[in-house]
Amino acid sequence: MAETPASDPDASVDKPVAMPPPSP
Repeated sequence: MAETPASDPDASVDKPVAMPPPSP
């Protein structure tokens, strides 16, 4: 994860997927 550059679009998609919003 740390090796993945912030410029990578994949990182932006992996962020929300790895940490989904808390369900009510």
